[in-house]
Amino acid sequence: MKILTSINTRVFQPIFRKLTGWSDLQEQVDTMHFILDHCLDITKAPKATGELRKTQLAAAEFLRIFHEICVKHDIYYWLDYGTLLGAVRHGGFIPWDDDMDISMTLDDFYKADKILPCELKKYGFEYRKRSNWEAVFSKWDAGIILDVFTIDSVNPEYASNHNEVRKRLEIYNKYWLKHKNETFETINDARHRIIGKEDNNGIWYHTAESDFDQTVFDNSTIFPLRQMKFEGYDFFIPNNYDIYLQEEFGNYMSFPKNGVLHHHGDGGNPIYMNAKRKGFDIDEFTAKIKKIHIT
Repeated sequence: MKILTSINTRVFQPIFRKLTGWSDLQEQVDTMHFILDHCLDITKAPKATGELRKTQLAAAEFLRIFHEICVKHDIYYWLDYGTLLGAVRHGGFIPWDDDMDISMTLDDFYKADKILPCELKKYGFEYRKRSNWEAVFSKWDAGIILDVFTIDSVNPEYASNHNEVRKRLEIYNKYWLKHKNETFETINDARHRIIGKEDNNGIWYHTAESDFDQTVFDNSTIFPLRQMKFEGYDFFIPNNYDIYLQEEFGNYMSFPKNGVLHHHGDGGNPIYMNAKRKGFDIDEFTAKIKKIHIT
C-alpha cells in the first residue's frame, strides 16, 4: 500500500497536474499569495460592504443576545474558528465571512440544548440539532447562521500529550465512519474507550465527528475564558487565543490560500443575499433586535 501511495504521489499526480495545467495555476496562486502576504497588512483589510455587511451587523446583534442569555443561565461558550480569528485579527467579522462559530464543552452544550432553543425562539431564531455534538441557530430570511461546536477532554492517565490524543482520534475516526449509524450511547462509549475518559483538567479536543479536524488544546489554552471585542461587543474567547488559533490555522495572520468560501442556500445563492432575495427588511430587523437586552 505504501508503495502504491508513493507511486501515485511521485508519478501520477505530477503528470495529471502537468496535463491539466494545474501546476501553472498553483504557481500563479502561490505567487499571488506571496505578494499579498508581503505587501499588504491583512489586519487593515477593509470591512465588507453591501448586503454582506448588513448580514454581518444583524448577526452581531444576534450573537450579543445569545451571549446575554448564556450569561443569564451560566452557560459558557467561546468564539471559535473564523469568528475567533475575526475578533483577534479584525475586531469583528473577517471582511469576507458570512457566518459565526462558537464552541462549548459537552456539559454546557447539553445544558444549552435544554434552555437556548426556547429562549431564542422568542426572538425569531430557529434551532436545529445536527447531532449530539453539534447544533445551529439561524434566522434564514436574514442569512444569519451560528454554528455550535463542542469539545471534550481526556484524562492524562489515558493520553498525556497532544500527539497521543491525535493518534487516538485517528483510531476513533475510523471507528466512527463504520459505526456512525449506531446509537449515541454506543458511539459515545466507544469514543471514551478509544480516546480516554474525560477530565476537565486534561487535554481538550473538538468532538465534531463529521469534521475530524483533530485540533487539541491544553486546559490552560482555553480556560479561564477571557473577553474580547467583536463588532463593538464583548464576547468570550479562549484564554490563550494565540496558541488556540495557531493550532487551528497555523499562521493565522496570512491571507487565505484556498480562496474565499461563502455558505450557500436556496438555488446555490450566498446566504448573505437571502434578505434581498426574499424581500426581508434586514435593516429594520437589525434595528429591532438591537433594542433587545437580556437581564
